[in-house]
Amino acid sequence: MSNKVAKLTLDPTGRNIKLGGKTMVRGLSFSATTTSRLLREDGTDTIIRTPERLRGSDLAGDFRGIKRAFYREYVDSRGRHWEMDQVSVEIRLYADVFAIRTACMSEDSLVSENHFRLEICELVRARGVLAIHNYCDWWTRPLFSLDDLPRSQMVLWQTNEGTYGCLIALVDGGCRAQLTAKDGKLGVDQVLYDGGHCECEAFAVVGGFGDNPYELVRRCVERGMDITGRPGKLRWEKPYPDLFSKIGWCTWDAFYADVTERGILKKMQEAKNAGFPFRWVLIDDGWSPLEERQLAGFDADQTKFPRGLKPLVDELKKSYKVEQVGVWHTFTGYWRGISEKSDVYKLNREHILEGKRGTRIPYPNAARGFGFWNAWHSHLREQGIGFVKVDNQGATYHHTQGTMPVSDAGRGQQYALQSSVGLNFNNQVINCMCMLPENAWHWVSSNVSRNSDDFWPKKIESGPEHARQNIYANLLYNNFAWPDWDMWWSCHPLAKYHAAMRAISGGPVYVSDRVGESDFEVLWPLILADGTLLRCDAPALPTRDSLFVDPKNNPVLIKAFNTVGKAGMLLAINATDGEKAVRGHIKPSDIEGIYGDKFAIREYFTGAARLLDISGVWEMELGPYEARLFSVVPIVDGIAVIGLANKYVSPATVTRSARTAGGLYITLAEGGKLVFYSEKK
Repeated sequence: MSNKVAKLTLDPTGRNIKLGGKTMVRGLSFSATTTSRLLREDGTDTIIRTPERLRGSDLAGDFRGIKRAFYREYVDSRGRHWEMDQVSVEIRLYADVFAIRTACMSEDSLVSENHFRLEICELVRARGVLAIHNYCDWWTRPLFSLDDLPRSQMVLWQTNEGTYGCLIALVDGGCRAQLTAKDGKLGVDQVLYDGGHCECEAFAVVGGFGDNPYELVRRCVERGMDITGRPGKLRWEKPYPDLFSKIGWCTWDAFYADVTERGILKKMQEAKNAGFPFRWVLIDDGWSPLEERQLAGFDADQTKFPRGLKPLVDELKKSYKVEQVGVWHTFTGYWRGISEKSDVYKLNREHILEGKRGTRIPYPNAARGFGFWNAWHSHLREQGIGFVKVDNQGATYHHTQGTMPVSDAGRGQQYALQSSVGLNFNNQVINCMCMLPENAWHWVSSNVSRNSDDFWPKKIESGPEHARQNIYANLLYNNFAWPDWDMWWSCHPLAKYHAAMRAISGGPVYVSDRVGESDFEVLWPLILADGTLLRCDAPALPTRDSLFVDPKNNPVLIKAFNTVGKAGMLLAINATDGEKAVRGHIKPSDIEGIYGDKFAIREYFTGAARLLDISGVWEMELGPYEARLFSVVPIVDGIAVIGLANKYVSPATVTRSARTAGGLYITLAEGGKLVFYSEKK
């Protein structure tokens, strides 16, 4: 598929963005709000400046464009004219994207929320829409309409002609931008969550067009990172932590906050007896000493961990071949911050901020906050801890509101945390409850992020929601970090449903099975005998024909694809709410970038196999909570090697395949039943 980008142009007024001469975005208008008035272009006391031509260069390359501005005139008692409340927008056109920069300067303070509104009258000829929407401060879900769209980070759409368009909200100049829509009109709101600012200048949005939606989203994120001065690094610019190349176990859904040393050792003994190789253990919430849900110490709770952490870590490594042990904590120390009565507070007071709500949190400043995190993390490292999971990242702005702008707080907190994690844990961290842009755009070194709300073991109906959130969020968040689709239970009515999702996800895989409740037959297909995960090459993405459907409310099959070398993987899943069967199909061309004319395809759960041309169709019906996982292998010279039959990602078990004078030479990662296709015996 071609990725050629047609030339972007603007009409002379700067209100309409065109692609190859065709209007794609129509009717740009803007306004600003101070504590005393709403400032609009069409205001009765507004004076509009003549649009100004722009030319320049920045980290994203050369740009041209138009600057639109207006101001309010004030005439003093001496008849002198003064320019007040100056508001402007720059529409910059780069080689392959456009970006919009806003600025306002007023005698009054700008309002804390939605101080700037950029409104788009129309996305011209849009026939399908997908928005990545923050339905809370921690997680996203997909929406498929612009009718009253709440705060969102990305909007992807397709025109009647098949061209894709993309808008991504940016974090810059102290602001967080948010895509919203009212009465079908899309807009960008900028928020500071801080008062007393009379001036603000920031990039609000980056956008573009193309015929490949995956390349388009990636391009917009890359250019957005450049345009805003490279505040972070993208996934492919950072190494994947080796720790997460093997399977792990977490204490959360096994014990919740009642985690103990005894319970952890009992579970590890169970796995040892079964010969199952959990290679890392995460001690989740419940291990820290607390006072009124506030952090009261850096050590473990002595009633739950009477020997402390180090003897437990040593025993897990020596007796159970666990390679690394990690612990959980929040971005705020604990859910309600840090206890004022504790030595933690008294010894680290200069590194702790008391927010407007009275909550004491690690200071959201790179230098001051590092002092707190390094004090804690260096102590944990001395106890043998090798990584951390950091929760509640989306809540920072609640505690800093009225103290500092939202993106400044997010940047300071992220830089402080990552500096300590890099120094003490070799950048091994799972970011969690973190899906607000002030977090993702500032991940300089951390490279694993939770991608959805929790796995809820007692809520069967949450399975489809889990699938929808993860599959669609990957489209945006795979650019910032490897997605973590959360822990799950292998002994559960939806165990295979969740296993299929984790197998294709591309990211970490770990379970939270309770003592006595693991189904190792569900887990073994994920790994090799030494605990190494059979991972795909990249984060899984929704197929093109799944982008603009609404699987929550319609009986449609949704699909995700991935690759393993020259082979492909396809997940087909029923993610519809309610007890409904769905019909659909898969085809080799669902896998972006796969090469070949004819393919051997095998479905893992049923063992069914077929030969299909690149556009050939395999139709199916899936009942409620059903999933299918397909290996798709090109047939070359009459042969296709699919891999071991007992592994979800079968092609990952083939380490070498080469033609020889006598036939075909195959090397497998380990022994087992081999599945292959040959035109000849």
